Amino acid sequence: MEKLSGRIISVAYPLGQLGNFFIYLFIVFALFYHGVVAGPLEISLLPLVSLLSGVGSPTSSVDAVSFLSGWLGLPNQTTSLYVSLMTLTRYGQVIASVAGFAFLSFGVVLAYYGKIQMRWSRLLVSLLVTLFALASFVFVARRFDDWGAESLKRSLPRALLWSLR
Repeated sequence: MEKLSGRIISVAYPLGQLGNFFIYLFIVFALFYHGVVAGPLEISLLPLVSLLSGVGSPTSSVDAVSFLSGWLGLPNQTTSLYVSLMTLTRYGQVIASVAGFAFLSFGVVLAYYGKIQMRWSRLLVSLLVTLFALASFVFVARRFDDWGAESLKRSLPRALLWSLR
């Protein structure tokens, strides 16, 4: 058991750093914050490239942000913005990484002793329910955005006239 736990920890440390994958969210934020419009190819490759860049220790996330900001044409201050925002995002990153370590540690031990059984029908149902919920949220958000834009178009002329009185 001791050999198994040593191997689990050596594998779980770089792969369980789920907090490093916050860099994807940060890069999306940085694109919006700096007003940079990335091309369709870069946007489609961003999840994969940020996933591959985020593997490793927590300090590798700073290098990943530097690489991704250079790749997408973001300003040089993007890395310093990420480092300064780490005081706000660090606790969320730590919680996500600890959850990743725990999942890998318990999952590997349970799989090693044959306590995990894949129930493909339940997995498929849970994935489909999650996909449906996500699609519903996107649909509602887009409808709400369209409704808000139309509402703003209708009320903006009245607000301008009211301010001129």
